[in-house]
Amino acid sequence: MFEEKNIKHSSINKKKVRNLVFSPHNREFLTFLLFLFVSACFWLIQTLKNQFETSFEVPVCLVNVPKNAIITLDPPTSIHVTIRDKGTTLLSILFTKKPTPIIIDFTQYSNSHDIVKIPVSNFSKRIASQFGKSTKIVTIKPDTIEYIYSIGKFKKVPVRFNGLLSTRMQYNCTDTICSPQFVTVYAPEHILRKITEAVTKYEHFTNLADTFRQAIEIQPINGAKFYPQYVLYTFPIDILTEKTIEIPVKGVGFPKNKLLKVFPSKIQVNFMVGLHRFKFVNASDFSIEIPYSDLINNKSTKYRLRLKIFPYGISHIRIIPENIDYLIEERNE
Repeated sequence: MFEEKNIKHSSINKKKVRNLVFSPHNREFLTFLLFLFVSACFWLIQTLKNQFETSFEVPVCLVNVPKNAIITLDPPTSIHVTIRDKGTTLLSILFTKKPTPIIIDFTQYSNSHDIVKIPVSNFSKRIASQFGKSTKIVTIKPDTIEYIYSIGKFKKVPVRFNGLLSTRMQYNCTDTICSPQFVTVYAPEHILRKITEAVTKYEHFTNLADTFRQAIEIQPINGAKFYPQYVLYTFPIDILTEKTIEIPVKGVGFPKNKLLKVFPSKIQVNFMVGLHRFKFVNASDFSIEIPYSDLINNKSTKYRLRLKIFPYGISHIRIIPENIDYLIEERNE
């Protein structure tokens, strides 16, 4: 019973659709669409008889590269060819023809200069053979296939970070750790001689409040290849805390019969240091020296102090007091 109702309902729906589609008004509209489609087809056929230009990419493949050769500047992956012909011919080329790659044999073009430059005109016949006789080549870009290689010539160079790094208030970057610290660079000898370091691409990291790690790319050099191309940088971030220590003032370069007396004899050094290093920084890491040569020509009894030695990773250093009184006495025999 249920199936009979469904069949009747389906038959009624089909009848309604048939009546709607083949009503007099809709038949006229469908006829109009048919003529519009036929007209468009004729217009397209006529249009495709005209001359057009289009682009065609011809792949470039470098083969027979020896195992001990490193390509430091790759050749272009393809040659961009602009062709002109009738629209029907161009459509046939684009949809039916698969471009044949230009094969460059490494052994055929290797030389003592490690730099290869091949005019694309050498392959013009090979490129033209991929199209019909009526097809005209308008432009070919680039006009030269160039690549640079190195055979057994490399050296290790240190990596240098290139960029800026800033932290939040009361935080400090305590170190800059690079892994690996050295990378291998491959290049022709005349290029290799000029490379003394591997510089990273410029980076700007801001508002850091926790240890930060980032893989950074080595800045490329034309004709050279770095391995690895990326290095991992770690920037330990520590919260800053204040510390004060007392250190003595030392006189250096004084004659044996001269004695330096300073007031006060011990100086306070106030600085900011990361919480993790707080207990490891002590007075032995600092030195304040007064050279005798500075005092000979000093007309005042006061001297402005400067830290000679202080540990890495501290900031906001203050010497208290910054100026001291001094006296040079004769030493007893």
